Amino acid sequence: MNLKLFSKAYLIVLLSLIYFPSQGVVDMKAAQNFYLSIINVSFFGLIMIHKDKLDLKLFSNKILKTYSIFFLICCLSTIVAINKTESLVRITDLFMFLSTLIILLYIHRNKLIDLINFGLYMFVSLLFVDVVTLFITYINIESFSEFTFGRSDKLSGIYGNKNIKSVSIGMKTPFIIILLLKHKQILYRGMLLILLTMSFYSIFLLSSRAVFVSIFTIIIFLFIAFLVKTFFYNRNIRSDFKPLLLYIIPLILSFILFTVYVNQSDSINVEERINTIINSDEDRSISERLRFYNQSIDYIRKKPILGYGIGNWKIYSIQADSSNMASYIVPYFTHNDFLEIFVETGIFGFIFYLIFFFYLFKINYLNVIDWFKNNRSIEVLFLSMFLIFYFIDSNLNFPLDRASMQIQFALYIFMLINYSTINENK
Repeated sequence: MNLKLFSKAYLIVLLSLIYFPSQGVVDMKAAQNFYLSIINVSFFGLIMIHKDKLDLKLFSNKILKTYSIFFLICCLSTIVAINKTESLVRITDLFMFLSTLIILLYIHRNKLIDLINFGLYMFVSLLFVDVVTLFITYINIESFSEFTFGRSDKLSGIYGNKNIKSVSIGMKTPFIIILLLKHKQILYRGMLLILLTMSFYSIFLLSSRAVFVSIFTIIIFLFIAFLVKTFFYNRNIRSDFKPLLLYIIPLILSFILFTVYVNQSDSINVEERINTIINSDEDRSISERLRFYNQSIDYIRKKPILGYGIGNWKIYSIQADSSNMASYIVPYFTHNDFLEIFVETGIFGFIFYLIFFFYLFKINYLNVIDWFKNNRSIEVLFLSMFLIFYFIDSNLNFPLDRASMQIQFALYIFMLINYSTINENK
């Protein structure tokens, strides 16, 4: 049995299932988790055939160990849940992510695939599909009417929400720069730069403020990183300017094209969207988020140890927001994964979920420190951008509930681990 071949097939199907048909279900996540359960069970079966048992040493990995403890705390929180069914649904979602982490760690430990290069090509291929499908819809809209902010939701495609698609596009853009650094063919590099420019243009069309915040944060991060390497480590950064410009110039170019070709008279204007972030009182969605945050914090204060049970905030949120709800719109989520984990699982679930992210940031931090010392390529800066995009989205939205985001996040984690392992060996 060729496990290497099956591992490649697994990864291809894993990322492709984002585009699988939803079979008419209301919640696309349910269909994606159903597909994910099939391919994960199939791969576990292949492991059992190839080896009598799964090596439990896999759980010595701190990232997997921490998430496993977090998962167990979530399971225990069902004891205090008033709706056990909702808890079971949520636990199933979390288990799908955990099982994917186990399989990817197995692939990494047994060196079945070069997760870095394979992951790069898979992510850029997905980015190409996302951008091309968006532009097809955008051109169709432009063919019969002028594109406005009110039509930006129509660009979400299979993601079902423009915020999800915008973040999904944004967090994959840094991988284009890493591929550009690996290839020297002019035609190939030109095609990648066109894709990068189209990606940024797509982000402006979707006009998601969470992604604008992420891009602004990343630019500040890059600026500070270059200053630290220059003045604190006394290193020459001349060779690193080219990759930086390869990211910044398409961003500026896409913004210019966007302002020229898209009507800036309504709220799709980038300055107007950014202004609503600063002046939250002028925007309903931001004021709602702030209200949800305050409500969840109030409930955390009442039960900080045990929480209210995983998956049960959507029950308590009805009571919490009852005086503010318009029509029958129920605030299912706090629009902050960390607060929602805290209110549902208590302090222990919150701490272990934070530790899980701490280890991911620690790997990126050590990689960047090595770049300061000229021991590693600038690729590590662009590799860390994915986590910045995801982390900011976790604080403004709810990627933990989005199977398409979790699948991409799982692969990123092991690209990061694989990259660190290879460089440590060198």
